[in-house]
Order: sequence, then C-alpha cells, then structure tokens
Amino acid sequence: MSKTHGVIILLLLCCTMVFPQAAASPTRFVPCRSQPRLVGKCFAVRGRLSVYNGSPSVRLWKVGTHRMLGVSDSYTKEGVHHLPPNVAKALGEWQREVWGDYVVCPFTREKPEEMQLVCIASGKNLFSRARQ
Repeated sequence: MSKTHGVIILLLLCCTMVFPQAAASPTRFVPCRSQPRLVGKCFAVRGRLSVYNGSPSVRLWKVGTHRMLGVSDSYTKEGVHHLPPNVAKALGEWQREVWGDYVVCPFTREKPEEMQLVCIASGKNLFSRARQ
C-alpha cells in the first residue's frame, strides 16, 4: 500500500469517528402493521386520541361507543413504532386531543369491559385541539 493510500484511509477513519451521524444510516419509520405479536387484522376507527394518567397512557376512544383502546408500546418490537410520526406530532402533549380516522392493529382480542391493546398504523383527517 502506498503512503497516499494510507493517508486516505486514515482520513476516512477520522471522519467516521468525528462525524458518526454521517456514517450511520438514518432511522426510518416502520409502521406497526409489521409487528410480529398482532392477534388479528388491522381495522379502521374514527375516534379521539388523548394522553391519560395510567398505563397505557395513550388511549383512543371509539366515537359512538363506550370503548377505549389502549395504544401500547410494550408489545412493539424494537425499531417498529406504535404511533406514526404525524399522529405523535399532532398529539404532542398531555393537554391535547386528536380527532381523526385511524387504522389500528390489535395486540389483544376485544373483550367486554376490558381495554383492547393496539398500535396505530396510520392516522388521517387529524384535528388537534386543547383537551376539553
């Protein structure tokens, strides 16, 4: 190996140590449809998404029902998201609620008097406002 090649290799190694974010691949959004622990098909829900005290803290109320869906991150595989970026951004903080059309994927089966655990694959027609 020539002296020039050695210098070039040394410079490249230094650059990867000084600028590790440039060498790392950017994280990409992986929707929850690819979760291995889903127990059924994803389904559409019109509802209000809010943050609550308790677990899971993010919950989705299905309009016209008494059903509350718990948006769980405890079932999610590493690298797979339980909320899409646009929904997470709209929700933002504790005192917000986000109305919209969601596609949710179930981690648990629906049972009377129990909160079904889901992840949100997508959210459209979102309207965020101060919590009532």
